[in-house]
Amino acid sequence: MDVAAILQEGIWRQAAVEFSKEKTKATRAGKVGPQGVQPFLNRTIDERMEQNDWKGSQGRYRKEDAWVRITFRHQMSLEADLLDALYENKRQGASQTAIVAASNDFLKVISPNDWRALCSNEKLAAACRRMEGCLDFPLFIGRLEPFSDLPKDVTAMLASQRPRGRTVPAHRGGLSEE
Repeated sequence: MDVAAILQEGIWRQAAVEFSKEKTKATRAGKVGPQGVQPFLNRTIDERMEQNDWKGSQGRYRKEDAWVRITFRHQMSLEADLLDALYENKRQGASQTAIVAASNDFLKVISPNDWRALCSNEKLAAACRRMEGCLDFPLFIGRLEPFSDLPKDVTAMLASQRPRGRTVPAHRGGLSEE
């Protein structure tokens, strides 16, 4: 099964439902709970890739002569992802290389507090346009979108405000002369 098919097979639904369960459990316990769906997506993607004979983890997978990076990392890591793809192609013999990133709109749902800082498909495509003529290997750029329908309660939770967790201010006292 190819990566596009794997990513369309209910991964979003599974991750969103697991997020919703954890968030509900935390809220009932008086806690803030998870704010973003990213950790749940990472875990679900790892499971599905492994089930389909892709080797790897943490967003980097290899199967035969194909290599793919599914990234939710900070945008400052974008060039590192491109270098990883170059390395896999030139040094490790991957004749098919791909980097997949969520669209900005999807990132707003996955990680509403941090979406602007994450590597999006749009930022990845812009970086590749800047590198035109420099990237001399085949590189597929994929866009991750939510393909699954979600239960109404999960959709409502994802659409609600998810403010950052509460923080306790640090003590700002001066030095003691004791």
